[in-house]
Amino acid sequence: MRLLIAGMNYRPEATGIGPYTAGLAEHLAEQGHDVVVSTTFPHYPQWSWQQTAGRWPRTETLNGVEVRRMRVILPRRPRARWRIVYDSSFAAAAFLNTALVGRRDVVVCVTPPIQAAFTGAVLARRWRAPLILLVKDLPLEAALSVGMLRPGGGYRFGEWLEKKAYDLADVIVAINKRFERVLTRQGVPSDKVVVIPDWVDVEQIGLGSPDVDIRELLGSSNGDFVVLHCGSMGAKQGLSVAVRAAQIAGENSRIRLALVGDGPQKPLLEQMVAQGGISNVRLLPLQSVSVFGHMLSTADALLVNQIAGVVDSVMPSKLLAYMAAGRPIVAAANPESVAAQVVREAGCGVVVRPEDPEALANAMRALSRDDEGRRELGLAGRRFVELHFERKAILKQWVSLISETACMGVRRSG
Repeated sequence: MRLLIAGMNYRPEATGIGPYTAGLAEHLAEQGHDVVVSTTFPHYPQWSWQQTAGRWPRTETLNGVEVRRMRVILPRRPRARWRIVYDSSFAAAAFLNTALVGRRDVVVCVTPPIQAAFTGAVLARRWRAPLILLVKDLPLEAALSVGMLRPGGGYRFGEWLEKKAYDLADVIVAINKRFERVLTRQGVPSDKVVVIPDWVDVEQIGLGSPDVDIRELLGSSNGDFVVLHCGSMGAKQGLSVAVRAAQIAGENSRIRLALVGDGPQKPLLEQMVAQGGISNVRLLPLQSVSVFGHMLSTADALLVNQIAGVVDSVMPSKLLAYMAAGRPIVAAANPESVAAQVVREAGCGVVVRPEDPEALANAMRALSRDDEGRRELGLAGRRFVELHFERKAILKQWVSLISETACMGVRRSG
């Protein structure tokens, strides 16, 4: 089968959507399918080019997948206008990027950006192929949550644009039930939506013993209790609250916080730590895949931190990896959020009020004093992902969906 996958993020990006798009494309290639990916150059979560991004398209083969890259316009500021330009530039680039690609049997578009759905629809109609839309985030809700967008004309236009995009798709894949409910509230027919969650490689992230060298890297010495956050450092994460919580918790205990990753808020966090003389917080860059799993299993607890406005818009990709590592999770998040719901359902951690450093500090202290409780929470998370989010099982669902969807194209061309 000949497949096109269009998505803004791809390997070698190590966090966010990119690893999942690459994992899907590579698995389909392993199954013998001819897979072409239309993407841009790696830039997330730094929001700057991670490698030389030439002005002209580049085509390469990665793990059996033909990857076609074209430069897009990166946002200069975290503002709605720049985000629209960024998203729209990818939609245009994805179209130009596929000008010389031969006929495809199925088109898969990863959103955000929602504008990519219109490019996917044009290509799908040209090839008389079905279009699958994979909804990884709900960008309108996310923009509202961080104050990038306010209710009004701009929001209503965004709703109209999303509705048009969803109308064009033959199948819409939501990564959780909450996203599915939001889509149906927006008028998407329920029989058009399929829920296929993200996955975690439970073999790659094992239940390892703490690594002394990695604990030292995270800023720990003997007897310290290490809380670790990995991934993006943006407005949605609100990590200044976590820094303040660590400062409070460390006043009468040996609690340390390690923030590993990158993003637009990282310079502000570094400044906050330096100016406040906060000695029990360490910021580190993104780590390699080989180190990542060991780092998770070496920490004593793992942190998901979100601002209060984040409810239905985001499912943190780090959460499944956290659970696979068998460590307890502290979720400082809206109690109605997707992240909080998963933590409660799995019984793998504690949920505390978002944007409340005292509450987060108390949760850190409580976990540091409860060795047996931490062990039980960690094992509960591991069992939950093995049962519901195991990589091979989720990718098998994708293979079945694509095979079934391809039949729509056969009937259409016939």
